[in-house]
Amino acid sequence: MFRAWDDALRRSAPRPPALSTEAMVLGRSALLAADPAEKEKFVAAGLDALFAAVAADPNTLAGLHLNPDFTPLRTHPTFATRLRAVRK
Repeated sequence: MFRAWDDALRRSAPRPPALSTEAMVLGRSALLAADPAEKEKFVAAGLDALFAAVAADPNTLAGLHLNPDFTPLRTHPTFATRLRAVRK
């Protein structure tokens, strides 16, 4: 009985879009990277994934400021410019 309830709950729970999850993972990787070149590589890939997700669903940005894994992406110098371009 518990298994059926657990499976139903998992199916009904909201799931983040794959691209925003990818962006979150890449942002976390940038936080943990020691090498600046590697960090920039993770941030660039994370920004690409994030803005692809935003283009598909503008609500992707709703909780972005609450998740520290997105900090390297939000603080990148190109973030504001790319955000304005996607919102047009």
